[in-house]
Amino acid sequence: MVKRILFDLDDTLFPFLEEYWCTLKYTLEEEHVQINQKIIDQLRKNVADYEKEYTMYTKKNMYNILQRGLPFKLPKTFVDTWIKQLSMCYPTDLENIKDVLSYLSQKYELVVLTNWFTEQQRLRLKGAGLDSYFEEIIGTDQVLNKPNKEAFLRGCKKYKPEECVMIGDSLQVDILGALNAGLQAIYLNRTGIKTNYREIKRLEELKEIL
Repeated sequence: MVKRILFDLDDTLFPFLEEYWCTLKYTLEEEHVQINQKIIDQLRKNVADYEKEYTMYTKKNMYNILQRGLPFKLPKTFVDTWIKQLSMCYPTDLENIKDVLSYLSQKYELVVLTNWFTEQQRLRLKGAGLDSYFEEIIGTDQVLNKPNKEAFLRGCKKYKPEECVMIGDSLQVDILGALNAGLQAIYLNRTGIKTNYREIKRLEELKEIL
């Protein structure tokens, strides 16, 4: 019997839009650093490489990896400023998602389990009007990154893994990670490629199966 549902955040509850990467440019401008597209591309590459090297999120590690390949020294306040910028990045048209979460929250405990900084994700959820549906928001500055087993077991809290369901858009990080930890899992499949895993195409389908 399902008692707790764990949601991934970015590209699951709401999309991480291409325009959000503009926060790197805004942060550099706020820190009075001269920029060009090559610098932005390098920073984006560095962010993408983070989880290949680190098992948890810390501001120190993020600063160190962002610094790679740059011809200048980033200001020490860069990560804090960038995270603040990102905390204001969220979609506003979420009535369908709110309807799903309202339905599910009456039956189950809902949790966000996200590979990112907890407080910044909390602010994004609050800005989007989704925070009140969740018992917990767990970022990987608190626990090892998904797909590490520890992350999912932390998300289960007092419940048995088999009583919890992970919902996410990444087969490797969310679905296989959860299954390996003993949880149930539902793959939010937006690729159109059929898999052998339990899956949905839209979050609204959760009202029919949970």
